[in-house]
Amino acid sequence: MLNNPLILSSGKLKSLKGFTLMEMLIACALSVIVVGSLMATSVFVLRSFKAMGNYTDLDRTSRFALDLMSRDIRNAAGMSMATYKTNNITLTNSDGSSFSYQWDPTTTQLKRYYTNSSGAKSVTMMLTNCDIRAFYLYYGVPDGNGNVPATNNPSQAKLINVAWRCSRKIYGNKINTESVQTAQTTIRN
Repeated sequence: MLNNPLILSSGKLKSLKGFTLMEMLIACALSVIVVGSLMATSVFVLRSFKAMGNYTDLDRTSRFALDLMSRDIRNAAGMSMATYKTNNITLTNSDGSSFSYQWDPTTTQLKRYYTNSSGAKSVTMMLTNCDIRAFYLYYGVPDGNGNVPATNNPSQAKLINVAWRCSRKIYGNKINTESVQTAQTTIRN
């Protein structure tokens, strides 16, 4: 009996140090819960960072497009009667140059086409992933209530309302990542 390492010299059994089956199952369950929580938090944080990056990029490109459009519209001498649609507008300048903004719903792109007075043309990609885009025309004189009445006649328009919504996908789904812009710009000339 003395040679058995589990029995002490006093004849009592020596207890073994280790986990029981129940303790091991509880430890494994707690480990799964902790690792699962960490993974879910990581996915949420990564999706949030991706959404913030999309918001920042959409806002930057929308501000650039709005600044360029506002400058062009303010400096325009008039509008071409034949090419006005809610997704396409063409304006001319007093020096003979012209520019148009055209939105293609199939490609979701907004492009600026510019033709200078000598006939040279250039195309600028303004927005991508643009879901909705519209131009609305208004008279330049408000009515008695301060409202500016709408018009469908480009020769009478002095105020142009531009509106669009661009969005991006996060991991293949459109989840709360969109930029909405709207502005009213007056033709000064």
